Formats: sequence, structure tokens, C-alpha cells
Amino acid sequence: MHEQKMELIRLLREIDMQLQRRLSLLYEPLGLTGQQARILTELFRQDHQKLSELAGRTGLSLSNLSAICQRLERHGFVRRERSSEDQRVVRICLCPQAREQIEQRGEQMEPRTLFQQLQEQQLDQLIKSLRLLEEILRKEDL
Repeated sequence: MHEQKMELIRLLREIDMQLQRRLSLLYEPLGLTGQQARILTELFRQDHQKLSELAGRTGLSLSNLSAICQRLERHGFVRRERSSEDQRVVRICLCPQAREQIEQRGEQMEPRTLFQQLQEQQLDQLIKSLRLLEEILRKEDL
């Protein structure tokens, strides 16, 4: 059982590294790092996020995320917007140029190209297993 757990952890790390490598290669021509690309793709999925929300979704610390967002803002990829209701709340928003770049590159990260070798049944089983693992890990986080 211990060897299986260790193999699972190794596989998850390897998969994460491979996905990050793909992201980095796609966004490298724009001068973006893998972390910057991850932030932009998360904003593409759900724009106008608070820093704390974005940190939770990307797994980055608030201080690290804030510094990365400052660099992205300087290069015209994102902008910061203060809430009109509460000036303490800052939301990070994608600029139109960044949205366009992500749409172009996103086609290369589409699930159909990433997982084209899997049959639908295999893909369903993989999703089911990963959801179970996610649920277990979330419970352990509490």
C-alpha cells in the first residue's frame, strides 16, 4: 500500500510538471513564465478575481501572486480594479490583448489534443478517480 501511495504522488508530480512544461512552451514566445501563464489562464476561466481568490485557485501565496500580477500589469496583460463598494478590495482583470493571446494558445491545450489517445470510457474513469482524490485531499486540508 505504501508503494502505491508513493507511486501515486510521483505520477501526480510528473503530470503536473508535464502540464507546466506545455504551458511554458506555449507562452514562452510572449515572454511569460509558467506561473504567469497559469495566472492568465485562470483569469481567462474566471475574470475579475480578488487576489485572495486567485491565490487559492493557483496555489500561490498572496505576496508572490501580487508581485507576479504587478509584472503582468506592467506588460499590459492584466489590470487592477478597485471595488467601488470597498476600496480595500482589488480585483485582477485580463486585458483584451491577453484574452486574445490565451484564446489562440488555448486551442493547443484543448483536452481533445491532450487526451486524444484515451477512449471516452477511459477518460470518464480518469476524471472519476481524480475527483475522488481531490475530494480526499480537500477533506485532509481542513
